[in-house]
Amino acid sequence: MLVKEFEYILAVADCGTISKAAEKLYISQPALTKYIHSLEESLNIKLFERVGRRLCLTSFGQTYVETARKIVGICDELEYAVYASDDMLRGTLRIGSGRRGAYILPNVIPAFSKRFPSVELKMVETSYEELESMLIQGQLDIGILKEPSVQRQSFMESELLFEEELVLVTPAGHHVNSHAQTRQDASYPWLDLRELNSEVFILYKPEHKNRIFIDQTLMESGVEAHSLLETNNVDGMLHLVSNGYGVCFAPEMYARNLLESEKGEPSVCVFSVGTPVQRYKYYACRRKNSSSSRYVNAFIQLLKDYFRPGDAETAGTGT
Repeated sequence: MLVKEFEYILAVADCGTISKAAEKLYISQPALTKYIHSLEESLNIKLFERVGRRLCLTSFGQTYVETARKIVGICDELEYAVYASDDMLRGTLRIGSGRRGAYILPNVIPAFSKRFPSVELKMVETSYEELESMLIQGQLDIGILKEPSVQRQSFMESELLFEEELVLVTPAGHHVNSHAQTRQDASYPWLDLRELNSEVFILYKPEHKNRIFIDQTLMESGVEAHSLLETNNVDGMLHLVSNGYGVCFAPEMYARNLLESEKGEPSVCVFSVGTPVQRYKYYACRRKNSSSSRYVNAFIQLLKDYFRPGDAETAGTGT
C-alpha cells in the first residue's frame, strides 16, 4: 500500500467530510469516495460512519488511522535518514515564472545547484494566470507570481519577495530630465508627466494590464500621449528609447537591467511618476497543504535572501 493512500484516509479523518478532504488533497470528490469504498471492501470493514453531516471513524477506523499515522511518520524518518545530506537529495524541482524569471533565477540557480547537485530543475515561463492554475493543480512546486488573484489566494501560500515600480524611461540627455524632483514616496527622481505633453510615447498594447495604469496616469496629468508604436515587448521599448526614439513606461527591473548591461555613460534615465507612485508586489508561491521537500524550502529561502534589504539595489527593487 502506498503512503499516499494512507494520507487519503488521514485527510478524511482530519477534515470530517469528503468535500474538505478532496479540496485539501486536490483530487475530485468522486475519486476520493470511490477509493474509500474500494479500501473498505478490500478490508471487509467500515472505516467511517456518518454522524449528521460528518464522517466519523469507527472503532476499526480508529485502529487503522493510528497505525497509518505511525507508518507515515516512519516513512518520513526513513526519507530523512537516507537523504540527510543535501548532496544525497534527489528529485525534481518545478519552477514557474513570468518573463522576470530571466532576470531573477540566474542569480539563484547556481547557489541552489551547488547545494543540491542531484536535484533536477525544470523551468516554466508563462502568464501569471497559467502559473496560478499550474500551482493549484500540482504541476509546479514554486511559482513567482505578481500578487496572486483574490479568488485563488486561499489555495496558495505566498511569501513576499520584492516590490517593483512601473517607471518612466527617457533618453539620456533629454531636456525634461533636469526637471525631476525629489519625493519621499519615490524610489527614483520624480518627474511630472505634464513635462512630456508633446513627447512620443512607446506604449503597451491596449489589452495589457499596465496600459490601464498608464492611460489613467496620463489622463489625470492632462497629457495626451502621441504614440507611433504599441508593443508588449519591454526590451524592444527600452532599446528604442536608448536610441533616442520616444519615451516609455517599463517595470524597473527591466530598466535597471539595461543600465547594468551598458558600459560607459548610460543611454537612458529612469524616473518615478504618478501620484501615488505605482508599485507591484511579487511573491514566491506554493500550493497550500503540499508536502514541501527540503529543497523546495531551500530554493524559496535563496529567493528571499537575494531580495533581502541589503540586496535591493542588486535585485532592482529600487527600495
